[in-house]
Amino acid sequence: MNSTQWKRKTASWRVYRRPGKPYEAPPTEQDLDAFEQHFSFQLPLSYRAFALLMGPGTVSGFCTIATPGCKSEQSDLNSLNRSKQKNWKKIAELLDRRMTPEGLEQLGRLITMAVAPDGIDFGWDPKDISPEGGHEQGIYLVRRTPEGHVEKVAATFDEFILDFCMGPRYFDFFPYDPKTPDDPDYPFSEPRESYDPVPLKKRPKRK
Repeated sequence: MNSTQWKRKTASWRVYRRPGKPYEAPPTEQDLDAFEQHFSFQLPLSYRAFALLMGPGTVSGFCTIATPGCKSEQSDLNSLNRSKQKNWKKIAELLDRRMTPEGLEQLGRLITMAVAPDGIDFGWDPKDISPEGGHEQGIYLVRRTPEGHVEKVAATFDEFILDFCMGPRYFDFFPYDPKTPDDPDYPFSEPRESYDPVPLKKRPKRK
């Protein structure tokens, strides 16, 4: 999806911005270009359009989309991937007898683009290129289990947002989660078509 399509799609979403409260700004084109150069990875065009429009934020109260240039480390695409690349090496060492060599290799090359509660991560696989074009790569769910569990949840970024985060595909991967919002264990803390921008972190006061 391009910027015009995202504007139309997000117009009906419930976006939580409190008046007077500062939020992280969307990345600039330069921020996105710098990330690509540093990590040798070409960001999907649908992600770039979304990031420039919406900035970092949480979809459905569940999954936080990271963007470069964010002051919050868990929402900054650069910090997130520098941290994950180090951690994946440690995780791979612990899992080397439980995962296949192919699985470990894939785990190590994923570009993390979103995080969720309970140690769940989502990342692009640079080798899984979508035939749809637009530099789209498959997006994979990583569960923190002894086996690592790398599962493909979407072929494109817009499919990830609309069909997984906001749509029924979520329950294909979490079939035991309740589907009704009135259940206390319902996994989404906000309406499905909602976006909660990341608040701007206050700088600590100098002593």
